[in-house]
Amino acid sequence: MQMRLSLPCPDRPRSPRLTGALAMLLALGLFAAGCAGGRPASGLPAESLLPGTLPEMNTPGYWIGRHPDPDRLIMTPDEIAGLNARIISELRTVRYIPAYAEAYPGEILQEALAVTLEGVRSKNYLLLDGRRPSDRFFEAMADNLDSKALPEALPVRFGFTVGPANQRVLPTEVGLYTPSLNAGFDRLQNSLLDLATPLAVLHESADGQWLYVVAPLCTGWVKRTQVALCSRWQLEHFLFSEDFVVAVSAKADLYADPGLRRHSGHVRMGVRLPRWQGGSPTVEEVLVPVRLMDGGCTFKTAYMRREEVHEDFLPYTARHAIHQAFRLLHAPYGWGGMYGEQDCSRFIQEVFACFGINLPRNSSLQAEVGRLKAAFASDAPRPARLEALERALPGITTLRMNGHIMLLLGLVDGEPFAIHATWAFSEPASRSTNLRVVNRTVVSSLHLGEGTPGGSLLERLTTVREVRAGP
Repeated sequence: MQMRLSLPCPDRPRSPRLTGALAMLLALGLFAAGCAGGRPASGLPAESLLPGTLPEMNTPGYWIGRHPDPDRLIMTPDEIAGLNARIISELRTVRYIPAYAEAYPGEILQEALAVTLEGVRSKNYLLLDGRRPSDRFFEAMADNLDSKALPEALPVRFGFTVGPANQRVLPTEVGLYTPSLNAGFDRLQNSLLDLATPLAVLHESADGQWLYVVAPLCTGWVKRTQVALCSRWQLEHFLFSEDFVVAVSAKADLYADPGLRRHSGHVRMGVRLPRWQGGSPTVEEVLVPVRLMDGGCTFKTAYMRREEVHEDFLPYTARHAIHQAFRLLHAPYGWGGMYGEQDCSRFIQEVFACFGINLPRNSSLQAEVGRLKAAFASDAPRPARLEALERALPGITTLRMNGHIMLLLGLVDGEPFAIHATWAFSEPASRSTNLRVVNRTVVSSLHLGEGTPGGSLLERLTTVREVRAGP
């Protein structure tokens, strides 16, 4: 089936009427970030323990012990497969790369590239030194897009990333920033693609250094050296291996030797790799894609500590979901995967990937997946919000607000708590508000931010949704 190009990464509310290039242009206001970004770089550091959070709450066992039924299977593998199929076919928020046709309409890609460039140019973005990018900068970008004479039908090639690869909005490593000049929020950073991410390759830059690729969760530009081109058969053979492991640690190391001495890279939580030969009682042997000198693809063996992977996907229970979320506790925040880390939506995506659930990349789209427990208007009363949280199942429930998403842990004495990757929060001060920079994954009360103009996390909730099959 042919899939229409779009950019699902920006964390903005979207209208179902907006598709194609127009939707991308309107979405350019907030790239990839998962959490409301662009806040000033200046701020007071948050305490190690956030307001209202007790030390014992920073352990998964505390929340598992309070859970009504932590070991009940939420969905079977077949039910998860059905949910994934719905995400692809009905919600159209995750792409099934092997299904791409042999050709892609050049006109659609040409329009998308032009609208994306114009959208970036129209923003008040600055270089990190505080200067506005010059007209020459955008002229050079337009030339490098090389989109003016695309053929009517673009041949679609396939490939894999051969290491962590930054996916960029434009084919450049130069960053653009809001006037706050917070170096942690590069607006041209679309996402970070893990090793072995399957790709449909549609186009390349005029300088030959960048490939325009469609990944399951995002589209954008990746350095050519980070991609190994392969056949459709190679892609399917690798992806559909029935004997595989899933990375279950925050970062699972890869080694070039079974003695685990020669480090060769790592993958983030939720990455799936085919097994090879079975390894040993303490070491797992896997296959990873490698780029040949001519840009083609082959596969080689790599070795991982068995304790960092799980054979097949984890059973989908609240206990496992909470454990996986806490493996990322205190992990640094990374807007769009900057610094190899994760933002709020990538945090959620990684946790559920351990069960084989293929959530979309950004928070607004993730909030469309699963069984809706509640949706709130901005003036919804506090009791109604708390009542909905009391009915939701901790560990598998996403809590969404504009530009941010969290995982519900439960209520303690009527106060709701969540675990989430976040940049900062506001707190009331004597004459204004203080910005407290968190910059990591934390357990926090939803009363965080109470008494500020923006309101608390609880007051800003828009949806409560259990990630499971159902209406």
